[in-house]
Amino acid sequence: DEFSLGGATLQAFETPGHARHHHALLLDDGCQRRCFTGDAAAMLIPRCDDYVFLPSPPPEFDLEAWMTSLDLLDDLNADRYFLTHFGQCTDPKAHFQRVREHLLANVSFVAERVENQQGVDQIMQEYQTWFRSSALEAGVDDETYDAHVHDYVIRMNVSGILRYLENKGAKKKA
Repeated sequence: DEFSLGGATLQAFETPGHARHHHALLLDDGCQRRCFTGDAAAMLIPRCDDYVFLPSPPPEFDLEAWMTSLDLLDDLNADRYFLTHFGQCTDPKAHFQRVREHLLANVSFVAERVENQQGVDQIMQEYQTWFRSSALEAGVDDETYDAHVHDYVIRMNVSGILRYLENKGAKKKA
């Protein structure tokens, strides 16, 4: 949809992947194009612009849809992109590429463990260790990590990816 607002235009775009109901909004006032991305562009941890944080909730996480949404956001060529959580990305092309890489890495991490027939509890523990170490490697300090990443986020991410993999496997069999 597109709305006219006192000389500015506001467009809504469907951006599923994180969740089916998500939309991004593009505000164009003729001077600047500003995009409000919702969770489709992931989250930034404050003071750590190079680390993206992916909320992957079940049952709506969908890797392919999320990748398509990232392409759409990238193609908007907005002057500024505002993420719902913790600010704006300063280098959108690099940010969207990091989000794509993190999505693939997260799904691969969980999928490898599923293929090795590891149990959910073991996958959760290994994911939590891996997730934390990847954040620390990207420059997120322990205090900042602990303030923004909680056990429920780890459970949500793993559960979302497991559900996605399960649905994907069911589609292949059908």
